[in-house]
Amino acid sequence: MAGTELEFRHISHKTVRDTVDANVLAELEFGLLKRYGQELKIGTQEKAVLLDMGIDTLEARQDPMCLEVVVRSLCHSRSVTADYLKFGERFNIKKNILCIGDVGNVESPWAQLIQPALYLFQKEYNIIWIESPSLGKSPQRWLKYGPALIRGAL
Repeated sequence: MAGTELEFRHISHKTVRDTVDANVLAELEFGLLKRYGQELKIGTQEKAVLLDMGIDTLEARQDPMCLEVVVRSLCHSRSVTADYLKFGERFNIKKNILCIGDVGNVESPWAQLIQPALYLFQKEYNIIWIESPSLGKSPQRWLKYGPALIRGAL
């Protein structure tokens, strides 16, 4: 991937609330919202924030390779600005924090940092997580492709 840029294409956008409405809530999100919320000290206000978490799926392509990239975000302007704003423009209003969990070693690295992310969101920061299910639990693949994926997705 050195010397050649990845081409990104936006595939879909949904929120956790959309997945709840469609009855396709993943086990991890279910656990955060229902089962372990009290143990994790995630209250009603934090659960409302989680329901509004945006989940954007991108495709990163560099022939012949094609990788799925998932960008999860908690964004303050999503609910208070017009819908005609582009994805990147939404994040220009507040300061942003990129959360990178233990990529390459766990299935859903975003969930490791959910408590500090919710705290920082309440302190007026936008939160962004970038993960790639295509790279899976391979630290070597993350070291090789991760920086270009993160830079390109941002």
